[in-house]
Amino acid sequence: MQNRKFGFVDDIFRHQWWPAKEFFYDLLRFPIWDATGERAPQSVRQRLWENEADKGLIASRALDPALTSGDGPWVGLFNNLTPEAESIYDRYIESGITYFAYELTPALRGYMEKRNIPYLDFRLSPLRFLPDLLIAVQTNIPHVAACLEKVAVDKPEIYEAAFRLRASYLHRQRHHTESTWRPSGRVVFVGQTAGDASLVVHGQAVTIERYRDDLAALIQGRGVAYLPHPAADRKHRARELACLQSLDPTCSCAEPNMYDLLCLDEDVELVGLSSGSLQEAAFFDKRAQAFLSPVCPVRFPQETGDGYYQMTLDMFTAPEWIRHILGQSQTTLHSVPLRNIRPNALRELHNAWWAYADHIVKDNVYWQTVQKPVVDMLVRNISFVLECSADKTDAASSFRQELVASKWKWTNGDLIGFDRNGDVYTNGWRSGQYAIQNGENKTIVIVWARGQWMNRLTLSPDGMKMYGPNNFGTETEFFRVASEQVTE
Repeated sequence: MQNRKFGFVDDIFRHQWWPAKEFFYDLLRFPIWDATGERAPQSVRQRLWENEADKGLIASRALDPALTSGDGPWVGLFNNLTPEAESIYDRYIESGITYFAYELTPALRGYMEKRNIPYLDFRLSPLRFLPDLLIAVQTNIPHVAACLEKVAVDKPEIYEAAFRLRASYLHRQRHHTESTWRPSGRVVFVGQTAGDASLVVHGQAVTIERYRDDLAALIQGRGVAYLPHPAADRKHRARELACLQSLDPTCSCAEPNMYDLLCLDEDVELVGLSSGSLQEAAFFDKRAQAFLSPVCPVRFPQETGDGYYQMTLDMFTAPEWIRHILGQSQTTLHSVPLRNIRPNALRELHNAWWAYADHIVKDNVYWQTVQKPVVDMLVRNISFVLECSADKTDAASSFRQELVASKWKWTNGDLIGFDRNGDVYTNGWRSGQYAIQNGENKTIVIVWARGQWMNRLTLSPDGMKMYGPNNFGTETEFFRVASEQVTE
C-alpha cells in the first residue's frame, strides 16, 4: 500500500452531533503523527467551514449541533448523493489518502467505493454495557480487514461481561426492599430519537406508525410497555406513546433503564424499530425483534458475513495499528482481553455514558454514601415545598380520607396507596410523598423517591381513576381497585 497520508470525512450534510466526530479525529492525531511523522489535516467539514467560497454549502459552525434532527436535509442524501453533493466531496476528497470515516453513510460509502478510495468506517459500538465503550470498524482495505480479524474482541468476552453485569445487578436487587419494575408478560417497545440515522429508509425517516399493524400482531393478548429513549424530546415521546396506547390503552412508560431491564431474572421480550439495545439483548439471554436492519451489525472473529468488528480504544489509537493500516509493520497484533482494559477510559474522554452510568450508580453503596447529604437536603426541601403549597381546607381533608381509604392500581400493575402523613406506598413499600394541591378539584402532586419523577393527578368525575401528566409530559392513570386502609 502506497498511501502515507490520512484524512477525516463523514456526512458533512448532517450537522447533528458533529463535535463527536471531531473528537475521534482528535484522538487519532497523535498515533497518526507517531506512525507517519506527519500531521493529519483538518476534517473535510472543517476545511469547508474555513473556505469562504464553500462554507455556506453546509450548516454553519455557529448552529447548535443538537438542533438538526430526523427531518433535516441530510436524510435525503443518506442513501444517495445528488450530483451537487458529489461535486462538493470531489473538491475535498483526494486520491492517495486513506480516510478515517465516522459513521459512513451508504451514500458516501458508495461514492468512495466507486472511486477506489481506501477508508476505515468506524463508530461507537452498539454494545455499550462493557467495561468501556468499544469502537466498531469495517474497511474496504483487504489487508486491514485481515488484521481486524486478529485484533477484534471475541464474542465469549462480550457474554462474560454481560453475565458479570447481570450478577452484580441481581445481587443488589436481592438486598433491595423496594419493588422492582417488571414487564409482567408485556412486550417492551424500545424507543429511539427522531434523528437516529438507523431510521432512514429510502431517503425518509421511518416512524413507529409504519409498523403499527406488525406491533398489534406481536403484542396481541400480552400488552405493551414503552421504554423511551432518554434523549428523545417530549413531542417524539408523546407520539410513540400515543401509537402504543392506541394498541394497548394500559400502555405507560417503563421505569427502569435499559440495563436494569436486561439484567432482570425473568423472561423479557423487546421490540423496536432498530435500537442498538435490541442487539445487546441477546448477550443477556433476552429476546428482541427489530423491524429494520441495524445500522451497525456486529461481527466477531471466525464469523462470516458483513458487519463491524469491535475494537478497544487502546488498539484503535495505537501507532502500531496505524502502521498496519499503511502496510508498514511486521509486528503481529493481538487483541487485548476486555478484563485487561482500563475501565471507562473512552466513556470519560468522550463523556458518553448513556444508561450505563445510572445502572452502575443506582443502589451502589459507595454512591449512596457520596450522595446522602444531597439526598437528605432534597427530601427536606421537597417536604417543605409540599407542605407550603398544600391545600389545608376542609375539602382537602375530606379528599385525603378518600385517598387513604382506597388502593389504586397503576397501569404497570403496581398497587399504590396513600397514608395520612403524606407518604405514598408502592406494593406496600414507601416510594414517595404527596400533597393535596386542590381539594375542590381533587388534585394531588406526587414526588417519587426514586428517579426524577413527579405526577400531578386529578380524580375523575366518577371517582374511579386519577389521571394527569408527569414532569416529562407523559400521561399517567391510577385506577381505584379496593376500599382498604393503607398502613405502613
